[in-house]
This record gives sequence, C-alpha cells and structure tokens, in this order.
Amino acid sequence: MAPPEAEKVLIDNRTDLPDHVVEEAVMEHFVEHGSVVGARSNFQTYATEGSLLARRKFTTPRDVFDEIMLARQLADGDDDVAATMGSMIAVAFSEGMQNLHEDKPTRTVFDKAAKQMKLDMLMKKFYREYLISGSLTTVHLFQRVSVNGERITAPRVGVLLAERVRVVGSDIFGTPRIAYLPEGQLAEFLQEYFADKTTPARRAELARLDPVSATLFTGPTDVYTSPDNWISEPTRAYLLNDAMVARTSMPGDGPYPHPPLARNFALLEAKRLLNLMDYALLQGGMNFIVVAKKGDKDRPATPEEVTNLTTVIRQATRTGVIVGDHRLQFDIVTPNLTELLNPAKRQLLGRKIAQGLLRIPEQDQSNTAEAQTETELFSRVIASDRNDLRRHVEDEIYEAILARNRKLNATDPPRLWFPKIILQGTQYFTDYILKMRDRGDIPRRYAVEAGGFDYDAAVQQRKEEKPDDRIMTPAAVPFSSPNAGPQDNGPGRPAGSSSGNGANNPPGPPANARPRQVIGRTAGETVTAMLVGDEETIRVGELTYAVLEQYADTKTIGRITAFERAALQSDEPSNDGPSTVIPVNVGEELSDFKAVRLAQGLSMVVGNRDDGAIMARALCFREPEYSPLDAEETALRWGFVGPGED
Repeated sequence: MAPPEAEKVLIDNRTDLPDHVVEEAVMEHFVEHGSVVGARSNFQTYATEGSLLARRKFTTPRDVFDEIMLARQLADGDDDVAATMGSMIAVAFSEGMQNLHEDKPTRTVFDKAAKQMKLDMLMKKFYREYLISGSLTTVHLFQRVSVNGERITAPRVGVLLAERVRVVGSDIFGTPRIAYLPEGQLAEFLQEYFADKTTPARRAELARLDPVSATLFTGPTDVYTSPDNWISEPTRAYLLNDAMVARTSMPGDGPYPHPPLARNFALLEAKRLLNLMDYALLQGGMNFIVVAKKGDKDRPATPEEVTNLTTVIRQATRTGVIVGDHRLQFDIVTPNLTELLNPAKRQLLGRKIAQGLLRIPEQDQSNTAEAQTETELFSRVIASDRNDLRRHVEDEIYEAILARNRKLNATDPPRLWFPKIILQGTQYFTDYILKMRDRGDIPRRYAVEAGGFDYDAAVQQRKEEKPDDRIMTPAAVPFSSPNAGPQDNGPGRPAGSSSGNGANNPPGPPANARPRQVIGRTAGETVTAMLVGDEETIRVGELTYAVLEQYADTKTIGRITAFERAALQSDEPSNDGPSTVIPVNVGEELSDFKAVRLAQGLSMVVGNRDDGAIMARALCFREPEYSPLDAEETALRWGFVGPGED
C-alpha cells in the first residue's frame, strides 16, 4: 500500500495504457525505486527522508549562524561552490608571497617564522574561511623554535569556526571582546576550570594538563545563540585572551556579516530540486513496463486468448520465448527522459552561483568587451580580499612576532608582497615589467620573480654560467627610443643592467666583437662602422642596416625603375599609380644607387656617401601589399625622419 503522501500525488498519464495500470506502476515501482535511500545526507539530497515524492521543503536559515553552517556544508558538497572557491584561492596564492623589508636580518627572521607557521597554507585556509563566513577569527600561540640553527620566537596560528564565535560588547570601533562556544571535551574542561567550586590546586593541575586552553580562555560569559533573539535563554561561552585573538570581517551591518553564499541560497535550492528531478529520472529510467496485447479492432481477443496469453507471458519471462500470430503486440513503456541532465539549466544556475560568490554582476558573454570586463572584475575582487587577509597578518600576527623577537632593530614588521593578479593582457604586463627594469625603477629580483622564477636559484645558475658570459654576451639595448634622434654614444641601459650583471668591473667585449665606432652624425641617420667577416669593415647607416638585416633572407639586388629614378630627384613623397616612394636622408649627397628588393611590394634604394658609407635614399612601396598610408606608417616605424620632421 502506498504511503499517505503518495496517495495525494497527481499522475499525468500520457500513454495508451489504462489509468489503473499506470497507477499500479507508480505505487509499486517509481515511488520506492525513485528514492535515493542510502545516499549521503546533505543539503542537496535529503536522502534519509524517504522517497523523493515525500521530501521536506527547504528550510530557511534562522539566523546568520545557520547561514554560516549551511555555507560550510555547501563549500564541501556543492560542485559549483567548491570549484569557484578553489579557483579563487588558486588565483590569489598560486604565485606565492614574499616578505619585504629594508633590514635584511629582520626579513630573514620573518622568512623563518613564515616557514615555521606554514604561512602559505595558512593564507589559503584564511581565504576559505573568509569566503564561507564573511569573517576571519584567528588565535596564535608563540613558542621558541630553532629554524636552521637559529632560535626565534614564532607563532602557531589556528582558525576558529565562525559559527562558534560570539562578539561580546560594542563593536562600533572594531575592538570587541571575542567569546567562543566550546563543545565536547573542551567544554567539559572549561566548565570545571572556571567553576567556583574548583580549588586553586585543582585549577593548577588542570592548567598543567592543558596549558594552551588555560591561557587562551580568560573566563565565562553569557551570550545569545542568535544575534536577533534577545528573549531566549543565554548560552554559556568563554572569553578569549585579547592578546592571542584577532578578527577581520567583510563590510556589513553589525558584528556578524552575512556570508557571501547567503545571497545564493535561493539558487542553491533551485539546483537541489533540479538534482532531485535528475535522480528520479535516472532511477525511473532503469524501470520499464512491458505491455502485451492480443487482438485488433477487426478480431478482438476472446477471454480464452487473454487467459492463455497471461500464462504464456509468465512462462516466457523465464524462458524468453513467446509464440503468437500477427495479432500479438508488445509495447515497452519508459519515462520521458528529455529533461534529464539539462545542460542549459545547469550552466545557468552554476554561473549565477559562481557570480554571487565572486560578487560580480551579470555580464553578456557573447560580448567580448563585457567578458573582458568580467575577468578584470574577477581579479579585482580577489585582490581586494587578499589585501584584507594581508592586513590581518601584518597588523595582528607580524606585529606580535616583532614584539617578541627583541633582538631585531626594526621598528615595524615587513610587508607581505603578492604578485599582481593578471588574468588577461599578460603581454602588456610583461612589457611593463621589462620597461621598468630597463629604466632601473625596480630591482632585478622583482623582474625575475615576476616571470615566475626563483631569484636565488637564478643567481646560482648565473654563477655557474659565468665562464660562458664572454661567449653568450647579450646584444646592446638602447636606453631611449630610436625615434628620439641620433643615438650615437647613448648611455644604454641603466647601472646594474649591463652584461656584467651590475659588477664594478664588467667584462670587456668578446673577441671579434663588432666595433661601434661612430663615423658621422646627422639629423636623419647615424652612421657606424660594422665589421663584416674577420677583416672587412664597412660604414653603414644604423637604420639602413637594421632594415637590411630584417630582410636578410629575402632581399635581392635589382635595377632601378624609371619612376624610382625620377623620384630620387625630389625631396617630397611621390605617388604614381600603384607605386609610392618616400625619400629619406634627404640632406645627404649620395651616388651609385642600387635597388634592394626586400619583399613582395617593398624595396629600398641605397647609395654611397662620399666617405663610402652606405645609406638609404628612398623607400619604395607597391600596392596591393602597401597602401600610401601603410607606406608612411612603415617608414615612421623603421625610424626614418621624413621631410618637415627634423
């Protein structure tokens, strides 16, 4: 007999079967087999409450503490929530962190302290608790430890569950008293330790058994389990030692901010119902009903034939063989599985749940600009949360470390540094770092670590490669732009970025190095001496040489066309049909012109100066490869100064 709840179920019969057959199938198969009895009981399934048709409704959390407990359950059991939190934690801390301080001994001590308390793992735990509850309450206990042969005072840090933390007194200025609701053996210990009938001798014995708890808690107090219910009976809690506890919260009204997941509970209930529907469809999809029919509209089955068919079916279910005439028909009835695991619904709910946890508005993913904006907001939210946790560590834990290591001469603790979060535009960030390093605005260590490499390992590797420096000396890199005018005898890179890696006596040029003696100085192009082969030296314009080197594999020598020869007589750009000629180095007297075909549609006319220097005289472009505008932009990009721009 079906349970009372199942009797109230409405059945939508969309088959050719009689209603009573479908009713019996629902009562005997779908109700019982559709339940997920024996599955894990959590927010999504409610498996231990009977069949899916008799489940309870979603219960709204009564207060912020119920919200925190529900959010903690979802952080472990919901795939969208767990994946989003894991991504945020990975983005925030995947690149590690670093202590920055001008005093090296202070930085060394804090590096050892951070290693001792496993700060990298602690930061991930901090962020997880921060996302679950919207607040972070930590306790720290200091002890003398030996790290690499040096004795320092380092803390052990723990995280208190937010649903068991209570704020006592006013929190207007952000300095409330913090109490804790213990459970289990800790509750029994504190109850006896702070009981009025406990003698001093017994209290001292308890303190020897558990010195941490005896120091961490300072006394009992009465708190209300719900912040909005002042009529209920208070609960006994225990005040925490102010010197050992620190608390940071997200912005909100009152001392208990709502967890970020609270705004997602409605969506999570919709997802739970969607999962229940899929579970029921999956279970129902394994069941089917076989309908055997005898007779048709012309020759209906007789009672004897129906009775005989029933007997045959019972026997056939064991043997698998049925014999009949053309009037015998079998139908298999299965549930409609069209909506099973609907991807559109799941993606919609998953995306909205993730955006609620990320605290970013809905963006149109089909619009590239809005998708990029969402990615940028994503990185900003994580950077802001990470900054809250950094402040918590610096103000509450690092300050205590500095106060307890009195041998340090520093007046303030180090600052925690995290790499900038870059989720898009990585090429821009890389170029930005290189430019800052070339200008000497950031240390070499920052540039190396921005590339994801360990600086100390890089230094050791460079020491091992030092004998190879004379062979693998990098080419000179100008400090200023080539468009800024003549660059002969420029200062080059700033101090500390030479091939000698900042040494006082950088290595000299390698054997057979190309000399860079300046021969002439012009407003258009600087001429230098170049060593070709082992003995031949040529004079050539720097810009001309750079272009010829760029097309070294494709350039050929050709004859000068009539249009190019006519254009050489003018100092102004000319255009004749598909050809465009831009004169360069117009102030130089050149002769013995040759046409160098660089690529399809691109040529350079070069000539010799009276001192033998090879210089470009004109740049020639042809359509369709180069339009007149493309020709002008190419000439400017190569650094040639046109008429009127001297």
